[in-house]
Amino acid sequence: MENKTIYDLLHRRSYRAYKPALPTKEELDTILQCAVAAPSAMNGQPWHFTMIRSKELLDDMSKAMADIMRASGDEKAIARANTPGFSSFHNAPCAIMISGPVDSRFRVSDCGGAAVNITVAAQALGIGSVIVASVLPVFQGVAADDLQKRLCLPEGYMPTLFIALGYPACEEPVMPERKEGTITFVD
Repeated sequence: MENKTIYDLLHRRSYRAYKPALPTKEELDTILQCAVAAPSAMNGQPWHFTMIRSKELLDDMSKAMADIMRASGDEKAIARANTPGFSSFHNAPCAIMISGPVDSRFRVSDCGGAAVNITVAAQALGIGSVIVASVLPVFQGVAADDLQKRLCLPEGYMPTLFIALGYPACEEPVMPERKEGTITFVD
């Protein structure tokens, strides 16, 4: 593929193993510039991006999520939470929290568009990523107030998505087969 943008879109994968080294400040700044450049409904740009480089904070969110999973009664969730080294962020050295206004009708789509820009920008820079939504229940649990304060969540905003980022510690995952029948042309 000659077009680098198309190549990066087709080769972006969800990485679940990372080296401990943080991406450089320049790389993270570039990724955040791409996030802010994402389209949004009526150009509202309603999002807020929090770059989390604290391993302790990522671990604390993972521990809170593991507690919720263990209390869920779901056997698969309990088994996953009890896996040695469990991490909601797959032990990535950093993550971006994308937040949006609680009362925004377009919060999910606006934050989702920014997530795409983040993951494709990371791919272009040789940085692995994975979109993490599974940790969102911690913001409704007993640890919510503490985590919101530690993350400096703006008033009236709620976490919508997280993107774990880091240098991959594995080969590029194989792209799963794409489902048939997901495209319709209407002329």
